[in-house]
Amino acid sequence: AIVMKNALLGGNIRAIADVAQNLQLVEFTITEASPMRGYSLSELELPGETRLLAFGEDADSLSLPTPDDTLNLGDRLVILTAYDKLDDVRSLIVGETGRATVEGI
Repeated sequence: AIVMKNALLGGNIRAIADVAQNLQLVEFTITEASPMRGYSLSELELPGETRLLAFGEDADSLSLPTPDDTLNLGDRLVILTAYDKLDDVRSLIVGETGRATVEGI
């Protein structure tokens, strides 16, 4: 089921796991088109029922985010979000054109 979700979400967004009936872990990758590219995590205002859990610079491993981390090309964010907030989070982090090539698990 997760592989099929990833095919629908697109390459800059990857579903990691369904946590509860209405919650999901999702990894987002910052691209050239990302509206938040260049901003710090302290400037990131996620919608309600959404939490940033991990951050990784480009190819580095994921770690706990700090407010001073800056979102640059290739950086990854792991976010816990309600299904009904996923489109809002996608628009904010990867932009409306965030559906690119499919990235497998």
